[in-house]
Amino acid sequence: MGNINITFHICVVYLFVMTCSSAQSVPAFFIFGDSAADVGNNNYVATAAKANTIPNGIDFGNPTGRFTNGRTVFDILQQQVGFKNFSPAYLAPTTVGDVILQGVNYAASASGIFNSTGSQYVSSLPN
Repeated sequence: MGNINITFHICVVYLFVMTCSSAQSVPAFFIFGDSAADVGNNNYVATAAKANTIPNGIDFGNPTGRFTNGRTVFDILQQQVGFKNFSPAYLAPTTVGDVILQGVNYAASASGIFNSTGSQYVSSLPN
């Protein structure tokens, strides 16, 4: 059931983006999610859920923090719309000032709406 939900949501986002892009320019992407969308936020968080080692990112030539060998679905969508660069990780030191207005990626692996989500990856959860 989970894979069906993920596929459905990806299809809805894709159709929405394609509809918007044909009607007008998409000014920014703001991405929320878990490891399927994380582009490196976990590199800046005290967690064991990291993807900054090989083979992750081999299509980029080095690990990027993505939990994939290359682009995420949202990276591909951004390219389809015509973005020249992918939305950076929100926690990256280079994400300052007007960069945020161009869109950022808030996704973090092992994230969820419950305090117990990903609890095996962090040393302690805030109350």
